[in-house]
Amino acid sequence: MPNKSNRYQPYALRKKALTFYVTILFGLKVSVGFLIFAFPQTAYYASANIEEIARLTNEARASVSLTPLTINSKLNQSALAKANDMIDNQYFAHVSPEGVDPWFWFDQAGYSYTYAGENLAVGFETSEGVHEAWMNSPGHRDNIINPNFKEIGIGIVYGTFEGYYTTMIVQHFGSTENTAPEDIPVYLPEEEEDETTPEEPEEEEEEEEPPAPKPEPPAPDTTPPAPPKIYTPKNNSITKNTQVTISGQAEADSSVFIYQAQVKIGETKANKNNGFSFTLASYLSDGTHTFRVIAKDSSENWSAFSETVRITIDAEAPKINLEKSYAIPTYLNPQEKFDVFAYVTGDPEEVKALSDGYETVLQTKGDNLWEGVIKQTEGGIWIKAKDQAGNVASQQLTSVRKLEVTPPLAKNRTINKNNHWALFIDTLDRSMTNLIILFVGAIVILLIINIIIHITKQNPHLIASTIFVLILSGLILYL
Repeated sequence: MPNKSNRYQPYALRKKALTFYVTILFGLKVSVGFLIFAFPQTAYYASANIEEIARLTNEARASVSLTPLTINSKLNQSALAKANDMIDNQYFAHVSPEGVDPWFWFDQAGYSYTYAGENLAVGFETSEGVHEAWMNSPGHRDNIINPNFKEIGIGIVYGTFEGYYTTMIVQHFGSTENTAPEDIPVYLPEEEEDETTPEEPEEEEEEEEPPAPKPEPPAPDTTPPAPPKIYTPKNNSITKNTQVTISGQAEADSSVFIYQAQVKIGETKANKNNGFSFTLASYLSDGTHTFRVIAKDSSENWSAFSETVRITIDAEAPKINLEKSYAIPTYLNPQEKFDVFAYVTGDPEEVKALSDGYETVLQTKGDNLWEGVIKQTEGGIWIKAKDQAGNVASQQLTSVRKLEVTPPLAKNRTINKNNHWALFIDTLDRSMTNLIILFVGAIVILLIINIIIHITKQNPHLIASTIFVLILSGLILYL
């Protein structure tokens, strides 16, 4: 602190101290710069990608005469969610520590499966490496060449797991095909012939039968028909179709009356197979609507009302705000990939980024913001958003910044899954930047204190030297 004993010249701001500060900062910055030059960070990122893993999987299936799997966006979404959950909760297993099984992620993505499977991998850098490891594992190989699977989804996430920065890969398999059971033929036994000669019946004397009584008139039908059932639309469903057809089951040949809320809107007749169908004459507005039906048979018996079916009409597509949406090159891999930020309103269920055959499902970050990474191409980047009702919006990003990067002079090194040198360099560089910022802030505070404490006794040379050091520190930060 400036005081009379140090002649109002704090030791921390004197020439020797300032020279020492600048020398240390410059030396650290040069050292970090050399490490970044010698060990480029772009070498760290894994080259595993969805398309390559899917291609290798289908080659393995073709070798055993199986049909190829098609990439399904919902399976991509479920696999990515599982990979993120393992990184977030630090586990590597099919069932999470909280007891969440793999099928939870299929359901969350809206994939209705008849068959499903999951492969996991951690720490692999290339598509070939992880595929070879899976094929060498009997359980994983069985999933890859399972004839019941028809579709595939892959999620690849980079993150810290058990203290190391690594790659988490999830492979989801599925099929939505329903195989109906074969009809079992029914064989009736043949009648056996009696080989014995039947005896001729003895003639009996015919007796005169009394006249048959007159049949009594049938009792009136007072049994009410069973309550009808509505099969479509499904209860609590969301649809973009504003003209709705109500169909279901009721007693054969009964009259079926359709109600919207408490108002009867029409009637139809059930066929001999107990089915009925009624299409509303008018179009429905956006919002929630309720329906129920009641039946009346030919004897004027009324059934009870069916269960109420509630549907939501949503005919408006999500809105993509291009002013708030943009894409920028990734920090550590700017030559190949973009970070995409999409601002989408209207409750989208799924938001994707697409670019010349490449596709990635963006993850929601809240406040209508969706983020993801996609491969860089010359055809531009498109945002495609779909809501639960099936409405789709698609627009091309107008704010895409391209970054020309000079290839490093040093040859990129291939590092194994346990080598985290590049991450260390990046962390060191960031720490160096933060250190310079803290140093500049501390010197500014000291200079202000020195001036305020005794404003009449200031050393112009000390103030000028301090300002010069601040300028040098700014230059070092900029380099």
